[in-house]
Amino acid sequence: MIIFNLLYNVILFLIISRFVLSYLPYNYSRGQFANFVFKSTEMMLAPIRKILPNSSRDYSAIVLLITLYFLKNIVLMGVPLLRHGYLLKFILVIPLSLLNVLMSINFFLIIVYIIKLILVKTINNPLLNVANAFSSLTVPLENFIFRNFTYLKKYYRHKEIVMIIIFILLNVAFSNIIKYFILNIIYS
Repeated sequence: MIIFNLLYNVILFLIISRFVLSYLPYNYSRGQFANFVFKSTEMMLAPIRKILPNSSRDYSAIVLLITLYFLKNIVLMGVPLLRHGYLLKFILVIPLSLLNVLMSINFFLIIVYIIKLILVKTINNPLLNVANAFSSLTVPLENFIFRNFTYLKKYYRHKEIVMIIIFILLNVAFSNIIKYFILNIIYS
């Protein structure tokens, strides 16, 4: 398990580095470290890019991060159960891992909206590219929520705050479902 965690953390660092470097201006994203990161992650991201629809942004790093996190959860929670012969409980690890991934995405979106709230309101910010990248991730979600939940339209001017509150409530719901799974089903 130690080697698995070490390998996972190295790949995670490289993928996050690539994601950040791709949004930096050209002169910052070209150097020995950047070249190493791009070359070492390309073999993992290229197959994902073939599956994803064409877009102005490259979301393959995000898809890979989510997939790796999901697989890590299955391995870390499922291997001990399999080792003790609990095959039926191992099958329940899959939806639990999915909930854990959804909770992590939810937490990430809370951070994105906080950063967006801070960066978008400032003018001539050097991190405006990062704020724009976050906006490209969140605009479809905002459109869906404010179009389908009409009672929220009056708060559209404060959409970042509304979205943060929604995601905090979802995080509480996800954590309670996960606690129920762990306490009542898997470890009973």
